[in-house]
Amino acid sequence: MIAVSGVLAGWLLFKKLFWREVIFIENGPMLIFAAVTFLGGIAVFGLRLAGRFAGAVVLRAAAPRHLQRGTSLPD
Repeated sequence: MIAVSGVLAGWLLFKKLFWREVIFIENGPMLIFAAVTFLGGIAVFGLRLAGRFAGAVVLRAAAPRHLQRGTSLPD
């Protein structure tokens, strides 16, 4: 999602800098779509990181004691 918004924003920036077009009047919806898509991509990335962290915590808590790092087998 972040890449899609980057492509859209890059295209609009190219049109603004090289073709001297007024991008908001002609491409206002696409500009808003690029901004919303970028923010959505950041949100999905954050949820992915939170999910990986929560999964690691759950798997570590569910592992038997002798398989956890830093502990030895009971005698």
